[in-house]
Amino acid sequence: MTAFQVRLRAAEVLLAAGERGEGVGVLRHAVQEAGPDPDPETQLAAAGVFAEAGDLAEAEALVTQVLRAHRGYGLLGSLMEMSLRLASLGHFDLAVRIADEVVARNRRGGGLGARITLLLEGAREQVLGLQQEVRAAGVDLADRQAMGHGLGPRMAEPAEGISSQPPWPALAGSRLLWWPCAEYGRVVRQIPELRDVLGAPWRGHTARVESAMAAMSAEATRTSSRATQLSLAAAQYERFAGFLEQIGADPRLAVVMTAFTEHAEAGDLDATGWPPGRRDRCWCGSKKRYHRCCAA
Repeated sequence: MTAFQVRLRAAEVLLAAGERGEGVGVLRHAVQEAGPDPDPETQLAAAGVFAEAGDLAEAEALVTQVLRAHRGYGLLGSLMEMSLRLASLGHFDLAVRIADEVVARNRRGGGLGARITLLLEGAREQVLGLQQEVRAAGVDLADRQAMGHGLGPRMAEPAEGISSQPPWPALAGSRLLWWPCAEYGRVVRQIPELRDVLGAPWRGHTARVESAMAAMSAEATRTSSRATQLSLAAAQYERFAGFLEQIGADPRLAVVMTAFTEHAEAGDLDATGWPPGRRDRCWCGSKKRYHRCCAA
């Protein structure tokens, strides 16, 4: 790792620990040490962390420098990725401006240029779609932006008994909660911190689930004289949101995910036995056979 990457990671750790002032200070120092003519990818990386810290002015200044200093096509992908990252944090105005600028720069004729334009326009539509989804859900954008960097309104204390739950991935009874692809996308867009809890990207999540189930199955076999039938419960975003409203717990806590599984023990979630047969369809919904998918 370079010195800049070390400082950037240190800033992210401080921000995750709630030390916003210290984290932003380390980040500013990293940008200053990068010199008067820094690599544009370095600037964009720092801009993303500034945005997560809630310092949109610093993030916008760095992105603007990149847009002004680099007129070529080599950074189009990185800039569009930055637009999507800002949108995931709720900074839609800046995200849309960047997306518009990127698409406008690549307005070229046929062939490869036209195909690249279609890809960039598709990414821009994702930004606009996310903005519409958040508004349709009635989410206050100011609160959404604050929660994106962990500084949103304080959640109520967890209901009695939740803090004693084991952190996810852990069984509730004999079931483990998992998130199908579409539901996973919805929940991590609203609560980005859950990527660290659930695994990221989605295939990282399913790998974590499969590994946890294998370990817990082996432990159950070791400690019990009879086989224990384990199952997977497929989470649904609306039910999770309703559960959070009911108990008033912080959704970023891994223990809350386990509590949600236990709360749904009465049958609110679709459950399937684990493991599937070797040649059965995989539990993750890929339509592949189990031995060629998650079991691999």
